[in-house]
Amino acid sequence: MYKALKEGKVNPNYLVIEEFNENHVGLIHDYLLKFSNKTYNDKMSTYRSFFNYLIKEGHKVNNVFAEVKMKRTEARTDIISIEDFKRLCEVATEENGWSIINKGHSKQGRRQLYRDYLVDIWRFALFSGCRPEEIRNVKDIKEDYILVKNYKVSRSKNEDVFRYVVLIKELHDLVKELIEKNQLAEEDYLLADEETNRVNMMNVCSLAFSHYWKLISDERRIFYDLRNTYATRMIEKIGNRFEGVTGLHSNIRTTSVNYLNTDKILSSIRRTQLFDANKEVI
Repeated sequence: MYKALKEGKVNPNYLVIEEFNENHVGLIHDYLLKFSNKTYNDKMSTYRSFFNYLIKEGHKVNNVFAEVKMKRTEARTDIISIEDFKRLCEVATEENGWSIINKGHSKQGRRQLYRDYLVDIWRFALFSGCRPEEIRNVKDIKEDYILVKNYKVSRSKNEDVFRYVVLIKELHDLVKELIEKNQLAEEDYLLADEETNRVNMMNVCSLAFSHYWKLISDERRIFYDLRNTYATRMIEKIGNRFEGVTGLHSNIRTTSVNYLNTDKILSSIRRTQLFDANKEVI
């Protein structure tokens, strides 16, 4: 919002919130058009929620974002093969961690993206399907599952909603490994407990994922694709049972539309023998 208003010759430092109007929304709209539809929707949704919050707190403002129409988006359902994931983890070293960054005015600098917890967090994402904001707060580990707060649904419902992350074998083994390796106590974060800035920690993990991925492939993949991979694998394994307590959503249709990689599913059942070849079908 700040950059959008500045580009529109409006000084955000002197803009009173009660004076925010449709013209300011127009400046933000024009600025966000340079980004993807998903980014446009995410930002506009955030601003809409912020103004709803201001109204709830008694500020005399109108929600000028209420009439903004969201852009049509297509779900990103790219997945990552286990072979490529292993290669990714192998190249995630400090030596390979230097990234070139733009510092403005045609200046460039270098940033070190390597962290010793990167692979642990990537593995956790692959074996749990958790979103970044869920991953950074993991603490409540039970015998058969991990209880995580579903922040996205909690915000929409204005109440705490939790998700049960089933401890499949890979996740169970990883959790055990992390607890023993790092000597974690019950109140510690499971992942990168030493990091105090949890939001920045996950941002680095996401940036590092994209950085290292470019070292092994020309195809674009992002950290969030681990969630797609988890969802696709789980639907392959347990089918329609992957919903509610055992799934990412209360209804498997939501998961299928947003995360399921159709090509992988079709490939997995291609040439499957449906009937017993030794018996007469008809």
